[in-house]
Amino acid sequence: MSASRPKFYGASRGGNNATTAIQLTSLSVRQIESATTALDNAKQPQGSDEIKKTEHTPSAGTEIGNIGELQEMIFLCLTCTDLLRSRRVCRLWNATITGTKSLQPLLFKVRTLANAKDANALFKNAVTDFPDMPDEVSAYMECGKADLKYLMDGNSDYMTYEVENNDRHRYIQSIYGNIYPHPWPNEMQRLRCNQCNRGHEKIKDAVLHPLLQEIADLPYVCLKGWGTGVMLNVDVIFYGGYGPMGIMDVAPFQCARLRQLFVIVSKIVDQVDTHDLEDDQVSSPATTKLITVVQHHYTEIRHSGLPLMSALDTLVRTCMSFMYSLRGVMNAEAAFGKVVKDEEFWKVGDKVEEVRDMWRELYHSMP
Repeated sequence: MSASRPKFYGASRGGNNATTAIQLTSLSVRQIESATTALDNAKQPQGSDEIKKTEHTPSAGTEIGNIGELQEMIFLCLTCTDLLRSRRVCRLWNATITGTKSLQPLLFKVRTLANAKDANALFKNAVTDFPDMPDEVSAYMECGKADLKYLMDGNSDYMTYEVENNDRHRYIQSIYGNIYPHPWPNEMQRLRCNQCNRGHEKIKDAVLHPLLQEIADLPYVCLKGWGTGVMLNVDVIFYGGYGPMGIMDVAPFQCARLRQLFVIVSKIVDQVDTHDLEDDQVSSPATTKLITVVQHHYTEIRHSGLPLMSALDTLVRTCMSFMYSLRGVMNAEAAFGKVVKDEEFWKVGDKVEEVRDMWRELYHSMP
């Protein structure tokens, strides 16, 4: 691979479909501070050259709390670790995360009671969502409930892990079957919780939160998932739910509009990343056309002064419309066995990188 070729998030082809979403949308507390600053700057009179700089304080958190959609976007894009830490940012955020009926099911994606404020309520009946789960998977759920309860009950000390190399994907596949539509990377990491001494297997690099690279010095939440025992703090299990369909049903996005947008972009990026899949060849002309359309409408939206959520609505409608119209073209080309040449592949890859940058700017910008 030459240095000029685009660098895709989730380095290996055939990786997890959710990789792009995680790398693209995981907001840190520092980025929340930037969002708060942008909000304050937006309040400055037009024509004023003075830009007000503000630090992330409880009062700033209150300002964000007064904008429901922005608050929802922030919480839904946070990693688990940052989400739990944000409970300590201010009382408003803590009350919202632990006491809101509408937000809790979105964040945890499990059935909850009306007054769900603890782990027992959050995970109540969660196992019944996947009645065909093996007994050992049900046991994982119980371990997860205990871990989450440990955190939500106010314990400030996170559980820590030791990391060792592991290569057991073939063994796991032989037990559970190929529960993912794409092959797993050969190298995995085993994360062993120092508190409960349970082993946690995690696909290496593809979906690891960047902070996990410093695992020896940083605290993490310990939750088990379906079969692989993926860690809660790495977003996929936390926001995608438990079970193979929960993982691949993607989204840190639970907001319907953002979720639709993610599905479209993820589909395009994944097809480019895995262009050698026999059953779904990427169509270079079709992909390029869709990206061009998105770029065009993105420019229009940026100059129209539309609010952020209205802009996202417009993008979603546009992308969905063209996605349906291009599906036939892509299927027809795949039926004729069209194979994308290397130079076409990397050209499309450059465009995908540009679109990724646009998504990032759009999500992190304020109207």
